[in-house]
Amino acid sequence: MVLLPMYWIIYTALLPEELVYSWPPRLIPSRLMPDYFINIFKAYPILRWMMNSFIVSLFTVCISVPPAVLAGYGFYRYTKFRGRSTLFSFLFLVTCVPPTIIIIPYFIMLNTWGLIDTLIGLAITYVSFVLPLQVILYYSYLFSIPREIEEAAMIDGASKLRILTSIILPLSYPGIAAISIYAFNLAWNEFAFAITLLRSQSNWTTVIGIYSFIGQWKMDWNGAMVTSIYTTIPSFIFFFLTQKYFIKGLTAGALKGK
Repeated sequence: MVLLPMYWIIYTALLPEELVYSWPPRLIPSRLMPDYFINIFKAYPILRWMMNSFIVSLFTVCISVPPAVLAGYGFYRYTKFRGRSTLFSFLFLVTCVPPTIIIIPYFIMLNTWGLIDTLIGLAITYVSFVLPLQVILYYSYLFSIPREIEEAAMIDGASKLRILTSIILPLSYPGIAAISIYAFNLAWNEFAFAITLLRSQSNWTTVIGIYSFIGQWKMDWNGAMVTSIYTTIPSFIFFFLTQKYFIKGLTAGALKGK
């Protein structure tokens, strides 16, 4: 059952257009049209859309992960600074806010900065969404690292910066990988803000490109399904190569955190 949607996407992508709307649908097609997988690159700028998605996703990861690591370690290491509980509760509160209800304020703000219809403006928006949960996830992961390691380094005279860069960061690589994958997947698949903030076709991401196959009178199911397949491949490969770090980063510290 899990593979049925993926099978139906591939099945629809291979069908000739006149058989897409046939009823009743058949699980095994009588005729296939694989040429569309190649011809679609001539009709639509698929590679351009995928490159835009990759740029936005990579920018989101690179900008959000360093402050998330520093903030998560700060909450973990310094437990008695003033306003800590309030600030940490605020992070939880922000993660509960539906992003769609703040589209208009973001649009006005980015329009004031001249960042409408730019990939940088879209990436900045995504950073503000992923950062709170990244801080919480990384903070939770740090509880899986024994404090005795830090204490031993302090006894040996290591500075706090040296402890962070030489001990904490190498040991928390799975946690960093987890928050990186989370940021990458959100930026790669997000639709509402992308279609609101991006206007030029040359700046479209893949999710907007897929949406563009919906016409006024008909929908190009073949184009939408073929593009969906090409769009899924990079995300699937990225997650497949890093899934063990993602799972470990999400679960480590879940029972030890507080």
